[in-house]
Amino acid sequence: KYWVLKGFHGHRLQQFFEQHLEENPNMEQMAAKLDVSVRMLTKRCRQITGRPPAEAFRRYKMEYAAYLLRDPGLCVKEVSYRLGFPNQCHLSRVFRRYFGYPPSRHRDQPKSG
Repeated sequence: KYWVLKGFHGHRLQQFFEQHLEENPNMEQMAAKLDVSVRMLTKRCRQITGRPPAEAFRRYKMEYAAYLLRDPGLCVKEVSYRLGFPNQCHLSRVFRRYFGYPPSRHRDQPKSG
């Protein structure tokens, strides 16, 4: 599956990520929705993920994109739409930067875990 966050705060963070996949919230928006200060969000996010909030959200999005791309019934365009990218070219650029290969080739990669 995709990236799963552990613990109470990890669960809240993951729930937020899942509910906002079509958006690109900034740290202030994330903190407000989670009812914490930006400082506390940053601290908790680093404790849970080892990353700052924006980077953790981007990782979650990319891991979820990889998960969705395993479904042969979903094309790259549909995945990009579901994840709030303006077009499939933008998703492809971000995906390639993250994984080192394009999303179209992802289906050919061996499944791990």
